[in-house]
Amino acid sequence: MLLLNFGFSWWRYDTVPSLAGYDEVMINDAAVGFARFGELRAPAFEGTSLGSIYALHPPGYLVVQGLIFRAFGLTPLTLRIASKLAHMVVCVLGLLILRRLWQRGVLSGRACLVVALLWLSDLAGFWIGRQARMDPLEEMLALGAAFLLVESPHDRRSWFAAAVLVGLAFGMHASAILLWLPFLLGLWFFRDQLGWALVGVCAALPIGIVATIWVVAHKERSFEALALFRTLNSHRVDHGVMLDRWISFLRTRSLLEVIQVGGPSYWVVLIGWVMAVAQVRGALTNRRRGLRPAGWEWMAFSASCCLGQAICAQFLTSMLAQRIILYLPFALLAVGITLTKIHPRIQWVALGVAVLLAAAQFVGMGLYTRSLGDRSPDRFDALSVPSPTATVGSTPELWYYYTSRNRPFRIITYEPPEHLDEFDVVILPSNHEMLTRPELLRRPKRYFSDFTGTLVVCLKPPA
Repeated sequence: MLLLNFGFSWWRYDTVPSLAGYDEVMINDAAVGFARFGELRAPAFEGTSLGSIYALHPPGYLVVQGLIFRAFGLTPLTLRIASKLAHMVVCVLGLLILRRLWQRGVLSGRACLVVALLWLSDLAGFWIGRQARMDPLEEMLALGAAFLLVESPHDRRSWFAAAVLVGLAFGMHASAILLWLPFLLGLWFFRDQLGWALVGVCAALPIGIVATIWVVAHKERSFEALALFRTLNSHRVDHGVMLDRWISFLRTRSLLEVIQVGGPSYWVVLIGWVMAVAQVRGALTNRRRGLRPAGWEWMAFSASCCLGQAICAQFLTSMLAQRIILYLPFALLAVGITLTKIHPRIQWVALGVAVLLAAAQFVGMGLYTRSLGDRSPDRFDALSVPSPTATVGSTPELWYYYTSRNRPFRIITYEPPEHLDEFDVVILPSNHEMLTRPELLRRPKRYFSDFTGTLVVCLKPPA
C-alpha cells in the first residue's frame, strides 16, 4: 500500500491536475521572488499588495521553495518535489508511529491495520501532496513531533525537540495552531515529569521560532508584513460547521471532485471527534482514580490532540482538505485507540469497512491520475503580447511558462476578475465560460494550436 501510494503520487505529477494550479501560483510566485531578489514579493502580482510584500502565509515554506528555485531553477520537478517528498515522509512516519503503539499495546493488531489502511489511502493527503503547497511540510513536521513523543514520551529532550518541530510547522502555515494548542495540553499532562521550567520553555518555543522565521524573511519590513497578514487573512476565518456550504458543494460537484477533496476522510474526522471526547473523559477519570494503565499517557495525549484539533477545525478555520490532512492523523489514532478497547468482533467489522474504504480511495487515486491534464506549456512559444509591461490575465500554466523563462510580464493568473479593463491581454482556453462576456466578444481574438485551443483576447490596442 505504501508503494502504491508513492506510485500514484508521482504518476504524471507534472500534468495532473495541471502544470501549475491556482494556489500553487499564488504561493510559489513569492518563492520565485525570494530566489531572484532575496525578498518575499510576488513578481507576477506586482502593483498589488502581494507584489510589494508577500504576507498571505508565514514565510517558512516560501523560503524553502526559494532556496530550491535558486539552486535548481523553476521546473515541474522543483516546483513540487518538496511537498511530494514531505508527503512520502508523512506516510512512513505514520507507519512507524502505529508500529510503536502496537508494540506497547496501545493499539491492537486489528486496530493498527484499520488505521494504516485509512491513513495510506487518504485521498485528501494524496491530493494535496501532488501540489506545490506548504501543507505536506506542515504535516510532516507535526508527525515528526508526534513520533518523538511516541518513541520517548518521558524524555525531556523529546519534548524540547517536538516543540521545535511544532514551531517550524507554525512557520509553514498558521493552521499549525491546530497542533500547538493540543501540544500545550500534552505538556500539562506531563508537567510532573518535565518540570515547570521545561513546560514553560516548550510552550513558548513554537511562538519564538515562528517569530524568528518571520523576522529573518521580512527583515525591516516585519511589522508591515504582520499588518498585511492580518488584513489579508481577516476574511478567511469561517465560523461554525458550514453545513449549508458543504451541502451545496456536494450537490454541485461531480463524484470525482468530491473524492479529490476528501471523500471518506470527513466521516473519519466525525468519528474521531466523538471518540476523542470519550477518550479524554476516560483518561481524566482514570487519573482521578489513580489508575495508570500501560500507555495511558499517550492515549490521553493523542485524545487531547484529536479533541483540540476537532474544535479548532470546526470553529476556528474552514473545513477544507488542506486543513483536514493536519487533523486526520490524530483523529485516526483516536479511532485506533478506541477500537482497541472494544469487542474483537467489532474490530473485525471495522477492519472490513476500512478495507472497502481504502479500496474505494485507491480507485479514486487511479481515476485522478488518469484524468485529462494540461499539455506542455511549450504551446505558448509562438505567443507575443503587445508590450513587455503588459498586464496579462491567464491560466496558471502560462505563469509557469513566463516565470521559468524570466520574462518580464505582469501575469494575474487563473480567472480574470470582474474588472477586465485592468488587463491588456487575456489568455484562456477557447471553451472557457468567460469568453461569453460581452466585453470579450467585442475584442479581437487570436487562436494558437493546442488540444484545448488556447485563445488570446486583446483588450487594449497595442501602443
